[in-house]
Amino acid sequence: MVPFKDIHLRQEDGRKATVKIVYQDESLLVVWKPSGLRVIQDRWNPSLPNLHGLLSYQHSEVESKENTGIYIVHRIDADTSGLVLFARNGLVHRQLNKAFEENRVNKTYLAIVNGRPEKPAGIVDFPLRTDRKGFVRIDVEGKPSITEYKLIETFRRFSLLEVFPRTGRTHQIRVHLQTIGCPLV
Repeated sequence: MVPFKDIHLRQEDGRKATVKIVYQDESLLVVWKPSGLRVIQDRWNPSLPNLHGLLSYQHSEVESKENTGIYIVHRIDADTSGLVLFARNGLVHRQLNKAFEENRVNKTYLAIVNGRPEKPAGIVDFPLRTDRKGFVRIDVEGKPSITEYKLIETFRRFSLLEVFPRTGRTHQIRVHLQTIGCPLV
C-alpha cells in the first residue's frame, strides 16, 4: 500500500492550507480538513477544490493498480475544520455508513459562539427542515434533531462550547446554537 501524503494547497482567498493525513491503513484514511475546503464537489461550481477530489487525484494510479478507492463516509461543512473519515474499500464503507446511520458514532465539535448559554450544559431538541432555497430552519414538521452542548470557557463576549450532535442534519449545530442565543463566531 502506497501511503497518502499531506496535501498543501492555496485556498480561494489566497491563504495556504494543509490537508494533514492523521491515520491510514488498508481500510481507513483519516484526514484533518482545513476550513474553507469542501469535502465533496460543489454542485454549482465543480471546478472548486474538494477534499475527495484532491485525495483521489493524489493516488489515482495506486487506486487503479491496487483496486482500492476513496469512499466518503461523512462530511463536515466547508467552513468547518476537523477530522474526516474515508473508507478504502466497499465493505468498510458500508459498515461505517451503517454505524453513522444508526448513531453509533459519537462526534464532538468545539464551537466559539457569541454570548453565553443560559445553562452550562444542555440539550437543544428542535426539528429541522431545509427549505426550497436551501436554508435550514426549525420546523415542527422537520426531521428530529438533537444537539447537546457543554460550556468549556467564557470570555468577555464569547464562549467556547463542546458540542455533541446526536443526529446528523445539515447545519444542525449552527441552527441549534443560534436558536439558544449563541450564534457561531
